[in-house]
Amino acid sequence: MREQNKAGHGCGKRRESDMGHLGPIGRQAFTLLEIVMVLVVVGLLVSIVVPRMHIVIEEAKIATTKKNLEALRAALELYKRDNNRYPPNLWNLTTTEPPILRAVPPEGILGLNKEIGWDPCTADGLGGWTFNGTYGDVAPNVAGIDIHGDKYCEY
Repeated sequence: MREQNKAGHGCGKRRESDMGHLGPIGRQAFTLLEIVMVLVVVGLLVSIVVPRMHIVIEEAKIATTKKNLEALRAALELYKRDNNRYPPNLWNLTTTEPPILRAVPPEGILGLNKEIGWDPCTADGLGGWTFNGTYGDVAPNVAGIDIHGDKYCEY
């Protein structure tokens, strides 16, 4: 014989004591332990991902700097081929007709495109490019070493 609910009808419904803790819309609520476990798992994932993101961002900055450096060096060679000398500064690459470059690209580490004199590893290291118009040498004006142990100024 079926148990009867509170109204006395034997319609096969579950008793309140069988249903556990009901939330506002009739579902079981999460226990504190379940919530804490989810937070622990999320915390572990964040602790793994955040340091990796730093490495990925640094790799992107290094790759950007090296690609911009390749573009500058290629543009300097084009300028020399057309003018039989290197330009006196990097901005001359944007003023030729037609321009060799639309704009001097920034170095990717600090994101600056200023130009200072030539001596990359003893320059101020505050960003931009070091350039020697006599030899067409260009290098990032960034102090320090990258995540691979290479000096920025020796790219």
